[in-house]
Amino acid sequence: MACFEEARGKLGTAGAVRLGLMSVPVINIAGSVGRCSEFDAAFLPSSEKARTRWERIDRAFHGFRNLPPVSLYKIADTYFVHDGNHRVSVARFHGVEWIDAEVTELRVRPPESSRARVDHGAAANR
Repeated sequence: MACFEEARGKLGTAGAVRLGLMSVPVINIAGSVGRCSEFDAAFLPSSEKARTRWERIDRAFHGFRNLPPVSLYKIADTYFVHDGNHRVSVARFHGVEWIDAEVTELRVRPPESSRARVDHGAAANR
């Protein structure tokens, strides 16, 4: 499973924009904020504690309980779970294609060479 902080560090981010409530393709949710070690690459629980909570969420899913939207961070086309790892895991397990989420998008910084060209171009236009 991808870890948010790792991806954020590799890509570099500059600012965030709250996109609000939307439906997100479950297949695009690839990682977690702070819980990478609790789930495996298939987004299944990797510890007994996580498995116990997963089973409770699974029962709620089968009981048609209305579960709250998850909270996600978006970097490029990839989403990371801020809140709702178990809900996402259960949804993936059952083949759910879309999930409701509160989404905050983190903007990716352009590479250093691109920034230099943009800065240089702005100076030339003055």
